[in-house]
Amino acid sequence: MNNKKLNIKKILMCLALALMLTGTCAVTIPQFTMTASAKAKISKKKIEIKPGKTKKIKMSGIKGASVKWSSSNKKVATVDQNGKVKAKKAGQATIKAKVNGKTYKCKVCVLCKSHKYEEETKGTPTKGNPVDKVLKCTVCGHEENHGKKYWTPSEAEIQASLAELRQRYPERTPLVNIPGCQPATCQGWVELVQNHVFGNLEGMRRVYNYDLSKLKVGDAIVYQAWQALHIVFVTEVNGNEIMATEGNPTTLWDTQYRIISNSTIMQYNHCILYNDDGSISKVWNEIDTLNDPTNFEVRYVETYFDNQPE
Repeated sequence: MNNKKLNIKKILMCLALALMLTGTCAVTIPQFTMTASAKAKISKKKIEIKPGKTKKIKMSGIKGASVKWSSSNKKVATVDQNGKVKAKKAGQATIKAKVNGKTYKCKVCVLCKSHKYEEETKGTPTKGNPVDKVLKCTVCGHEENHGKKYWTPSEAEIQASLAELRQRYPERTPLVNIPGCQPATCQGWVELVQNHVFGNLEGMRRVYNYDLSKLKVGDAIVYQAWQALHIVFVTEVNGNEIMATEGNPTTLWDTQYRIISNSTIMQYNHCILYNDDGSISKVWNEIDTLNDPTNFEVRYVETYFDNQPE
């Protein structure tokens, strides 16, 4: 022990002498790299298992630390101290692994022979961002995918979106001059409006034999117009009177329609036909149109709302 102290003193004296001779202190501090242990992790966050069967759950990144396993519902599923889960009967339980004072969980669904489903939505949809819908068993927690839930705007929100578009593309704006209006037809214009109002086209449903008495702002009517189909986006509804926006081949914001029957509508204000070059082919005023024998047969309605059957 004394020899070690003498050696340390000699080293210190040599260092001090060197510093005095050079007047410079250049000390290199050795760098130490500390390797963090792997993060503790449970192998499964959720398992489904049939009654009488077993499954193994493991912990990783714990470097030999002891694990205390437990079940929240031993009547449904038990677990031994090796993480082996045994299913008892249909239901739900949580398997817990406690390591170094921290608890890790795995949800266990012991499956029913016959599920009792309720629909559940995974979160809240926002404009352009739908969420998943599932059918979830109220007994065992098993889930089946049930499509998407889409954001549904209020009429005030729809009108605000339409006001933005009207300001950007006022009456008589040629469709060929509108970015994203593809094709430059009534279909391209209405799809652009739908995308702007609802955030996407994914949530749109095509409903045949639509009850026109339940028509809503935001619906789109597809009707037979002579030799072709035509589509308009509904912007106002007042009884059997409808206001719409459409493309033909410019933007039209205030075309008016009247519901004649549950399968027939008629345009009755300034019905205008255009040539391919954009020039006007024919104009009917209100009296001409009301006296014209041609009504338009509704083929189907495109809707984002759940007020109609498929």
